[in-house]
Amino acid sequence: MSAPSSYRPPTEQDRQLVDGVWRERKHGIEPPKQETDMTKAMLAQGRMSPQKVGVDLKMQKAMLLKQMALLDDRCAATHKILGKKTRDRRASKLLAQAHAHLPRSSLSKQGQRVIEKPVALPKRPPVRRTTPSITPNPDVLIHKLKRTAKTVNAQKIQNRTRPHKGPCSGVFRKQKVEETVFPTRYERGELPCAIEHGACHNTLSWACPLLQLDYEHYLPIFLDGIRCTDARYKFVARQGFDEMIEEAKGFPDCVLPVVPALIKPIRLALATHDPDIVVAGLNALQKVVLSNYGVGEAMVPFYRQLLQPMNLFYTKRQNIGDQIFYGQRKGTDLGTAVLETLELLEKTGGPNAFVNIKSYVPVYESCMQ
Repeated sequence: MSAPSSYRPPTEQDRQLVDGVWRERKHGIEPPKQETDMTKAMLAQGRMSPQKVGVDLKMQKAMLLKQMALLDDRCAATHKILGKKTRDRRASKLLAQAHAHLPRSSLSKQGQRVIEKPVALPKRPPVRRTTPSITPNPDVLIHKLKRTAKTVNAQKIQNRTRPHKGPCSGVFRKQKVEETVFPTRYERGELPCAIEHGACHNTLSWACPLLQLDYEHYLPIFLDGIRCTDARYKFVARQGFDEMIEEAKGFPDCVLPVVPALIKPIRLALATHDPDIVVAGLNALQKVVLSNYGVGEAMVPFYRQLLQPMNLFYTKRQNIGDQIFYGQRKGTDLGTAVLETLELLEKTGGPNAFVNIKSYVPVYESCMQ
């Protein structure tokens, strides 16, 4: 619909007039007849477009809806606050009524809660002991609520006069012995072997055949090196000794002359009280005895130096109940290694071996009977 030729744009006064009319209609108030007639006159004269009037009315309607939603939210929040204040007021009144029967205490500060006085327990007469005791004692009065000072002092005196537990002897503690010179000899290149590193395990590479070596010189050196704790020197010493003893089987002339020189390294290894070194020394002694015929009998005069540490560790075993101790399978159990060594010395030492072993290890029983 096209606007009439006499159309002019509405002024600000016209818009305010229309807004007032529709605001009053929204709240249920009928506008005055004069304003209604004026609006109709403006539309009839073409001073206001019907389309413009419709757009303005829609905008006013949307604004009114938003304002009404905001007012509803504010009213809900106000009712919530008022309800909370009312509940708090009622709760304080109920609490005051509940504590009204309690006596007021002299509280210096206001707002503190009333604390009830502790109720005194009734006094009970002492109860005499009726159960018989082992030794005749006078009647003792047992107070259930508190103990007398006399009983407390007697207990303190008894605790002070109790004997203190003495210090441990440390018989199984690791001992300090003279250091071995095996690492120094290996670093100087005095040994005819070297470590050959492999993918799975390491081996020893010898400079010459083992039977061509001087056993009286090299065998005590390798046996003295079993006390090393460094992994490299420990492997060289123990592996070198095992290979030399294994190669000397069937050649008693290589081992029998060296027996007196092997006693001191074995005795020092047993004197360390280190389980790993002690087991290594016992294994070395077993291999020496089994290397050739007659070596066990040659060891009998030296039982005095070797069997005293064995007597100490004869009963040294792991007690873990019904669990499995894999040290027996691996050969690292100290008591088992001592027992096996003593039985081997008795079997290879001849007729006088058991008598000498029994004199130094009294709890040992013969395995030959």
